Amino acid sequence: MSQTTITPVKRNKTEHPLSWYQERMWLLNQKNPKDLSYNIPIAFLLEGKLNYEALKRSLSEILHRHETLRARFKNNPHGEAVQVISEPESFTLPLLHIQESEIPHYIEENIRHVFDLINKPIINGQLLRIDSLRHLLLLNVHHIAADGWSIESIFFSELQKCYEAFSAGKIPELKPLPVQYIDFAYWHRQSDMSNGLAFWQKHLDGYESSLELPTDFVRTPQSGRTSERFEYSYPADFSEALEKFAQAHGCTMFMCLLAGFALTINRYTGKDDICIGTTTSGRILPEIENLIGFFINILPLRISVDEESTVCDFLNAVRHTALSGFDHQTVPFERIASSLSNLQGNSSNSLVPLVIRHQNFPRTNLDNSLSGGVKFGSYPGYEGYITATGKDAIARCEVELSYTGDRNKLEIEVMYASDLYKPSTIKNLLLHHQQLMREMIADDKKRLCDLTMLTSTDRQRLLVEFNRTKREIKNPDNFVLRWDKQVQKTPDAVACNDSHGKWHYRDIAAAANSFAIELLQKGIKPGDSIGVCMERSASMLASILAIWKTGAAYVPLDPSYPDSYLSLITNDAKPKLIVCTSVQQEKFAFNHNACFIVDEKLPQLPRISSVIPTIAISPDDPAYTMYTSGSTGRPKGVKIPHRQLINWLDNLETNWPFEEG
Repeated sequence: MSQTTITPVKRNKTEHPLSWYQERMWLLNQKNPKDLSYNIPIAFLLEGKLNYEALKRSLSEILHRHETLRARFKNNPHGEAVQVISEPESFTLPLLHIQESEIPHYIEENIRHVFDLINKPIINGQLLRIDSLRHLLLLNVHHIAADGWSIESIFFSELQKCYEAFSAGKIPELKPLPVQYIDFAYWHRQSDMSNGLAFWQKHLDGYESSLELPTDFVRTPQSGRTSERFEYSYPADFSEALEKFAQAHGCTMFMCLLAGFALTINRYTGKDDICIGTTTSGRILPEIENLIGFFINILPLRISVDEESTVCDFLNAVRHTALSGFDHQTVPFERIASSLSNLQGNSSNSLVPLVIRHQNFPRTNLDNSLSGGVKFGSYPGYEGYITATGKDAIARCEVELSYTGDRNKLEIEVMYASDLYKPSTIKNLLLHHQQLMREMIADDKKRLCDLTMLTSTDRQRLLVEFNRTKREIKNPDNFVLRWDKQVQKTPDAVACNDSHGKWHYRDIAAAANSFAIELLQKGIKPGDSIGVCMERSASMLASILAIWKTGAAYVPLDPSYPDSYLSLITNDAKPKLIVCTSVQQEKFAFNHNACFIVDEKLPQLPRISSVIPTIAISPDDPAYTMYTSGSTGRPKGVKIPHRQLINWLDNLETNWPFEEG
C-alpha cells in the first residue's frame, strides 16, 4: 500500500484555501460570472422501474461523501479567495412530468444554467418523468468542484452502487476516503514547487507567445467570446495503425498525436518553435484517485520542429518533451505563466492558444442492469456530458482538441473560438493532421520536409478544379468598345470622382476623343508604347482611353517611384511618347519633345457629338506593359494583351456585377 502523502487537516475553522486549480476557476468565474464554458451538464436516461427515493438518497450520499460538492466560494476581507463547506443536506431533486417532445428544451435549459458560486449549490439537478419506465436525470456541476475523471469514473460509479444498495434497503459499501479535497487544497498550497518552477522557466526561456493560426474572421482583443463544437470519428484503419505505430516507438497514442499536431501547426504558421498546451488529470497520489474534485492542470509543451529531422527522431524528441512535462505536472499553470516576463498578458490563451489531450481515464460501465431492471444510459444526442457553446460560452482557448478512445474507436471533440474560425476550417485542420499522421506512420525514416499534409481532395482542388478556368466570355467586346457603348447609353451619369470633383461619361469621352486625335496627329500607330506618368484622376482615365483608341499600349509610370527606377523602365520600354502633366515632366526631367502634356484637371471641352472611329483592336494586341522589380532589382516588363483585360472584366461582371452608382 502506498504511503499517504496528504495529511487530513483539522477542521477548526470554517474558511479554507482554494487549490491553485480552483483559484484559476474562481478568477475566470469572477471575470465572467455568466460564462457557461466550465459547466459540466449531465443527462442520464434511466430505463426501468425507477425508485425515486433511492435515487435521491444516492445523490445525497455522494454529496455527504464528497465535501467539495457542498462548497461555497467568496473573497475574505483580505481579498483572498476561500471556500466554505456546507453541512450535508438532502439533495434537492424536483420530479417533473413531461412530454418527450419537451426534452430538448429541458436539456438545453440544464446546459445553460448559470451557477452562483457564492450563494447557491455547486451542483443541481432535476428528474424528468417521460413515462412509467423512462426517466431523464439532468445534473449540472461547476468545474471548480469536479472534472471529467470525477464524473465519468467516480460519480457515475458511486451513483450506481448507492442506487443498487438503497433500492435493496441496504447501506452502500463504499471504500472510505482517506482525504477530502480541502486536505488536497492545503497540501497543494504548501507544497514546495521551486524545482518544478525552475524546470518550466528553463523549458520556456526565450519563447515568444505569438502562435496564431490563420483565421476566417478578423482577430481582435475581444476574439474568443463565442465557441462551437466539432466532432469527428477516425477511420478504423487509422486508429489501429496509430496504436501499432505508438507501441513500436515506445510512445503513447497521445505523444504521436501531439507530434503530428505540432507538425501541422508548423505547416499552418511557418513557425518552428511551437508551444502547445495539454492537460493532466493531476491524480498522481493514490489517496485522491477516488476523490471528486478539480485536479486538472495545463502543461505548456514547447516543441521544436526541424524539417530536416526524420519522423523517428522528431517523435523521440516529442516523447522526451512530454515525459519531462509530466514529471513536473504539479506546478500550477498560472504560476508558470506569471513567472515568464516575456508572456503577453500572463494568460493561457497567449501561451497556449492551442490545446490537445487524450482523455484515457477509467470510465464507469453503464451496461449493467440495477435493481428493478433499471439501467443508466445516455439520451440519444447527449452522450456523457456536453459543454455549452454559443455566445454565453467563452472559448477556453482558440482550438481545443479532446481525443477519446483507442485502436478500436478513436474520436475527437474540438471546442473552438467560433468568432475566429469556421467549422470547415476546423475540419480541414483535422484532416491535414490526419494526413500528416498517415505519412509519419507509413515511413518513420522520412524527413519531415518530405511529408505532405495535402489530402487527395486538396490536390484535386489545387491541381484540377482551380485550373478549370476555361469558360465562354459573355461579352467579347474590348474595353474601348464597352466604354463607347456606355457613353452612348448614359452620357450624363457619373463615371468617376477625383480631387477636382465628379466627372460624367460625356466629359471623359470628350477628353479621350480629343487626346486620341492629337496622338494620331503626332504619328502614334497601333502597337506603339506610350508611357503614362500621372496621379490617379479623370485626366489619367481619359489618357488611357485615348491611347487604346489609337491602337497603342500604355506603360504605367508611377509618380511615386524613384527617378532612377522610372529611368530603367523608360530605357527598357522605349515609349514613343510619355503622357504626363507639366509638373511630372519637370519633376522627372522628361524630354519635352517626347511628352504629351495634359492638365491634371480634366479639360472642359465642347461635347463631341460623334465618337471617333476606334482603330480595330485584336484580342492579342498589347493593352499595357506591367513592370516588376524582379529578383535582380532591375524592372522587367510583361505585356498584357487585351484578351487578358477582357477576361478580367468578364470575371468581374460575373462574380461582382457592376451596379449603378
